[in-house]
Amino acid sequence: VDALAASRKRRRDEEEEEELEQAFFIIVSVATMLLSAMTWYHGNVSFDLEGSSSATRKNIRPSKSGEKEGMISSMKEVVESLKEFVEVTKKKMENKKKMEIKEAQEVVHEVVSELDNIPNFNGALRHRAIDWLTENPIKFAIIKALPLDEKEDYILSFM
Repeated sequence: VDALAASRKRRRDEEEEEELEQAFFIIVSVATMLLSAMTWYHGNVSFDLEGSSSATRKNIRPSKSGEKEGMISSMKEVVESLKEFVEVTKKKMENKKKMEIKEAQEVVHEVVSELDNIPNFNGALRHRAIDWLTENPIKFAIIKALPLDEKEDYILSFM
């Protein structure tokens, strides 16, 4: 049952990894659209404030240096946010890999312990059984549930 739970957890983790990749794609797409909008804005910006008298009538053009600095600052913020997102995602993926390795080690240990209970079950057959049972959590659950005198026959029927 533990091996089955580990298998299900691995599937959930793979689905979460896909979701993270999709989220990253969305963020990159949004950043690209933001940069495109900023570029378009830079080429088309013009403020025209008109009032009722000539004293309040102004044609304001933003200074090129201030506008450029603002865009550069915005781009830097987007880049830093993306870098931070990538680092957090990498750490999550590394932690997930470590957990997967730990879970796999636990499953292997559990399988080996179960096979230790079967007398005269050694050598190459034992090694094949370890591989087979770690890859088949349902079969391993069956082995754990069987009486000791039936375990070897059950395994041999699949080898």
